[in-house]
Amino acid sequence: LSLCTGGIALMAVAVHHWMLTRMDVLRTTMHDGDFHAIRQFRALHVAGLAVNLALLAAAIWAIRQITL
Repeated sequence: LSLCTGGIALMAVAVHHWMLTRMDVLRTTMHDGDFHAIRQFRALHVAGLAVNLALLAAAIWAIRQITL
């Protein structure tokens, strides 16, 4: 159980760093009317939301596995 929760935490930190660096790079390249960059940013944002939802579900699952 501790390996599972540790893996979830490690994944959350790694994905957080990777997503934010990519979003920062895209944000600096976006200009008014650059629909391709805006579309990429939105896709990355949606992917980040999906990953966070999956990590939250995994954390809830891991917590529910604890029996007292």
